[in-house]
Amino acid sequence: MKSLQIAAIHHIPWLEDRHTLSDGRVCIRLTTAANEFDAVTLRHAFHYAEGEPFAHATDIPMERMWRDENREVWQVVFAPRDPRIVYAFILRAGDVTLLHDADDPKLFATQDYANARRILAGCGVPQERIEAVIAIIRTVSFKGTDSVRPDSLEGQIVQDADRLDAIGAIGVARAFAYGGGRGRKMYDPAEPPRLNMDEAAYRANQGTTVNHFYEKLFLLRELLCTQPARDIAAGREAFMRDFLTQFYAEWNGER
Repeated sequence: MKSLQIAAIHHIPWLEDRHTLSDGRVCIRLTTAANEFDAVTLRHAFHYAEGEPFAHATDIPMERMWRDENREVWQVVFAPRDPRIVYAFILRAGDVTLLHDADDPKLFATQDYANARRILAGCGVPQERIEAVIAIIRTVSFKGTDSVRPDSLEGQIVQDADRLDAIGAIGVARAFAYGGGRGRKMYDPAEPPRLNMDEAAYRANQGTTVNHFYEKLFLLRELLCTQPARDIAAGREAFMRDFLTQFYAEWNGER
């Protein structure tokens, strides 16, 4: 199986990645590394459907709309019966199927990773393999003091890749893009970071973007499972600390 550049998969559900056209149709885009995937499918459903929304989902193939030597952009334009939709991406590379945010708690209120299970089963994945994938999904996310180290090497690699994606220059850009998109303050000297949060407190936290560096980003290097990931993280963390040094100096009118 070829190595996939998971960190290159990019989608932010607003602005150019998800917007409504003047005729009411919805345009959704996903960026991946170039020549990585054979097909990408958008699975969408009505957000407020009774029961699990994805039990009555619709699949739409996405088309490559643009490509250069490094990346390609997939797009679908469609007219949902109701614009209040939830969606997930199904990415296929040979015999590999990837799930992107299929059961993200920020987007869905599913139980026991029901969306991922349904998607994998629909692709003909054996039950034993499904359980192995679910075990990785269950541990991949940062959950404050409730974060868990995966048992399998595959899970450790996936978790490390996810955490590396959150730090460094791109991590800084992501943090401020997400905070701005959610209407959160960039910085407030009167609001100190909240440390040692459990999963429930972390999910409910609405703190500033700068506080997020201390509440999560600066904690990730010590939580990494593999030495290559820790080596990469060292430089990325140093960049973020230099960034905040400059940020504070500008905020205080010193530079």
